[in-house]
Amino acid sequence: MSVFAQCPRKSTQFRSHLLVALTCVLICTSCVRSRSHVALDFLDLLFQVAQDVGDVHNDDTSRSLRATACDCLQEMETCCPGLLSQRLELLSGLRQQETSRLHQVYAGLQIVVLKNAVYQLTQEPGAGAEHLKCLLGGNTSFAWEVDQDAFQTDSKDSAMLSSLIQGSMGMMPTLHTGPDCKELRSVLSSLLEESYLFTPLCQAALLHRLTEVVAMVPGIPPTIFRAQLLRLLGTSEVCLFHATLLMKCAFTDSLFSAEDETFLLKRLLVLSQHPLLSIPEKLFYMDCILHFPENRPISCSDSDEALPVLLTPQLASTLLPTVFNDSATMLARLHLQSL
Repeated sequence: MSVFAQCPRKSTQFRSHLLVALTCVLICTSCVRSRSHVALDFLDLLFQVAQDVGDVHNDDTSRSLRATACDCLQEMETCCPGLLSQRLELLSGLRQQETSRLHQVYAGLQIVVLKNAVYQLTQEPGAGAEHLKCLLGGNTSFAWEVDQDAFQTDSKDSAMLSSLIQGSMGMMPTLHTGPDCKELRSVLSSLLEESYLFTPLCQAALLHRLTEVVAMVPGIPPTIFRAQLLRLLGTSEVCLFHATLLMKCAFTDSLFSAEDETFLLKRLLVLSQHPLLSIPEKLFYMDCILHFPENRPISCSDSDEALPVLLTPQLASTLLPTVFNDSATMLARLHLQSL
């Protein structure tokens, strides 16, 4: 870190590589998980860089260094969930103050920290609305200085959190706050209102984690996503369509009406045979039909392939294989017809 301090400000690329290297070393040597003073000093350094807007020109080079610092913070938070939970208020302030394209980087970091913090609260007996309110307004030092044992995660908890990150909505832990969680609702609404400014991949990641947060806090109604559904149902981006299906899997008829479900299925049928889409994209949409998250599924576990009830023989006939299909598409269509 002394090398970083001695580097001239113009050496942005070298300083960025140095931050990444230090992050990798501290994570791989378990310094972060063991709560060492070196890791604490490095986290302070990362926050200093992330908040450094003192450059008069504020050009691309300074923004790239701040983006790298945010990425390093997110990586450390991912490897040690709950690490930055006491800095949520600071992260929210940084996101709101940023007017450049770095805005989505700060938003991505904030939602990862928020999701992990809410998950940690679900594991604490008796945690509720007051604990959540204190967490959202927290801007103290790092978690292990407040309580060294509060954020210790065993291997089972880490595995559960990893499955949440990967998108499993099956066994979602819940935080019972009652209806009094307006602070969290305000944060989520703010992130959703800004999400349309982000790139499709950043939007998809944000929506995925927001879905997990809302699923863990029953006091937040899924209808908070309702204003976003209009553009999501008509999106042409694969990642956003996938995020929409994950949302439907989590909330079913509490967010998606029967008309929405019918529209989604018909759109999948159209996209799975659209001539302008690539073969991998069309195969993805066909796989979505086989694993379509119905509002009221009749049977089958999440891993089983089954046609949705709304897919009538007349609709399925549009996916009959033809001589113009490639081998992969033909096999996928034959498999679908056999079900």
